[in-house]
Amino acid sequence: MSSSRTIKTLTALLAAMTVGVFTLMLMETEPYQPAVSLTAIGGGSRVTSIISDTDVPINSAKWCNIVVHATAAEGIDVVEQCHFVVTLAGDGSGEAELQATALWRAQQAGHQTDRLGDDFNAESIGVCLVGDFSTNPPTAAQFNELMMLVRALQKNLRIGFDHVYLFGDIEPLSRSPGEAFPVRAFEQHLIK
Repeated sequence: MSSSRTIKTLTALLAAMTVGVFTLMLMETEPYQPAVSLTAIGGGSRVTSIISDTDVPINSAKWCNIVVHATAAEGIDVVEQCHFVVTLAGDGSGEAELQATALWRAQQAGHQTDRLGDDFNAESIGVCLVGDFSTNPPTAAQFNELMMLVRALQKNLRIGFDHVYLFGDIEPLSRSPGEAFPVRAFEQHLIK
């Protein structure tokens, strides 16, 4: 009698697991894909001109890292601590805007983290995405603008992909730039 009960229990368990697998497969969503292909983008002349518009010459040997932040995860004050800001245009067009901050124009250190010390801050370019990406990813326009900037910085300053960080990578208690940020798409479009 107990072997009959065991067989029934295992059959019920197998049926429940099968239904669970099919349910998960149906719930699976496609990975986030930017609206345009970024594989050929190294940073257009517009992005390069924003990068090169500084008050003092760029010391390319100084900049070793890129750190991507988001305002919702860290607060709006992070904008003042970064070198570049990627936001949506205020005209409702859905276009993204890229701005260099006073820190970049003066080639001064930003404030990426307290945990890794001042040398890391002095050697790291901070990029701030304006928005809350805890439940929704950045718009395709904002993501594309971010990728053009990061790739142009990588190319022009010879920063390797292993020195491009999301803020949550260096501050484990932070979720910046947000749980819905498309990490895989971001990593796939870095210059390797």
